[in-house]
Amino acid sequence: MAVVTVSRQLGSFGGKVARLAARELGYALVDKDLIEGVVRQYGVTMLNQFYNEPARIRDMFNSHAIETVTMFNQAIQAFGQLDNVVIVGRAGFAVIGDYADVLDVRVEAPAEVRAQRILERDGLESLELAAKHVAREDKVRATFVQRFELRDPENPKSFDLVLDTNEVTVEQAAAAIVDAVRALPGGAVPSVTTAPVDPVLAEAVGSALAARTNQA
Repeated sequence: MAVVTVSRQLGSFGGKVARLAARELGYALVDKDLIEGVVRQYGVTMLNQFYNEPARIRDMFNSHAIETVTMFNQAIQAFGQLDNVVIVGRAGFAVIGDYADVLDVRVEAPAEVRAQRILERDGLESLELAAKHVAREDKVRATFVQRFELRDPENPKSFDLVLDTNEVTVEQAAAAIVDAVRALPGGAVPSVTTAPVDPVLAEAVGSALAARTNQA
């Protein structure tokens, strides 16, 4: 089995592709809301630990951004350890992409195509405004990954599979992911299932995923 990370540009339909691929594979979808919910829960636990160790409170607040990113990375690693999941965004490819049983996917499309999609989706006043929004989001996302994960989301070499939804449909893109997952060698090492994960975080992740599954 495997884990899929999906990095996507705004307006690329990457979320739709990820959801469809997860459904076709029978995998759980790990999205922004699920990851952030776990981070909030785990963050409270960690904050309680910091209160019991006063010397570390100052360190936490002096490096708040780093601590936050670290929590996100640990959550992604914990979700990956569960196996059979599709992780959308949050630089998953940079966090667990080096494991042999992780398929890193990039979903993109030309900027002008994405701007038109965002214009229609969000009902913006003009295509020019939509284009500026797309460009700004591209820069913000790339800067975040480069600064905190030291990886380039715009470099195709960072991924196992790059899909352009201006060239293929959402259905075709999802099918390509399914085919790529099924082509992965069995028993590949190192496996993301062996990733070191804090037991408290592992429990939070398991509970969150179970709750999501029960709601489906």
